Amino acid sequence: MLVYNKGIHNLHTGGSKMRFLNKLLSICTAAAVFAVCLPFVPTAVAESGEWDGYILISTKEELRAVAEDLSASYVLVNDIVFAPEDFEVGGDFYNDGSLWLPLGDNELPFTGVFDGNGHAVDGLRIKADKAVGGAGLFGQSSGIIRSVGVRNSDVSGWNMTKAVGGVVGQVTGGTVESCYNSGRVSLVGTAYGSEKDVGGVAGKITGGTVQYCYNTGLVFGSLASGGTIGGVVGRSKTAPVGCYNTGPVQLFSTRSE
Repeated sequence: MLVYNKGIHNLHTGGSKMRFLNKLLSICTAAAVFAVCLPFVPTAVAESGEWDGYILISTKEELRAVAEDLSASYVLVNDIVFAPEDFEVGGDFYNDGSLWLPLGDNELPFTGVFDGNGHAVDGLRIKADKAVGGAGLFGQSSGIIRSVGVRNSDVSGWNMTKAVGGVVGQVTGGTVESCYNSGRVSLVGTAYGSEKDVGGVAGKITGGTVQYCYNTGLVFGSLASGGTIGGVVGRSKTAPVGCYNTGPVQLFSTRSE
């Protein structure tokens, strides 16, 4: 900027034109510095106070941090995209082979608000063998989960895992609304009891409501007698509202041992 200002000065030595150009340049410089220094604010937040009181999530690490406060309110400000190496040995989300650890479980379920704001979690990987509360992006929830998609994912459970869904394993209260799954969801379970459930969006609903959700991904279950499988929801005490499935549903039934 100093070199450019010197150039103007050489062209016009003194006079009102010189002062005008220098003043204009100073104003433009200040405006540019101000714009660069401003923090990034998502458009939805900048345009209204709709997300006042919400914690903004824009990174994988911030999504993981939801586990630190399961009763707060959160909103995604962009898609969260995982890379395959995130779940490899030495990756940030390997977790001794379990990969992504579901948010909330049977002892401490999610009770807050999670608004996907129309965004998706992409590339999620789960291999849950002891998620008694459930496995999915969320393990067990009695809060509000809405407007979030799970895509390009592989969510699987076996052994002691009771319920698996792309978005949430088990819903014990609250609402799951306007969510979708387009990835692979599977549960293989013949041990530790026969009541095991798998669905594209939610594995099991014992309370609360699942509404206006859909699944387009593969749902696979290798279950003992008494286990249930469904495109959107596996087992439910309350009928899902306004939901639909277009993904393949494959069941391999086995006898309980």
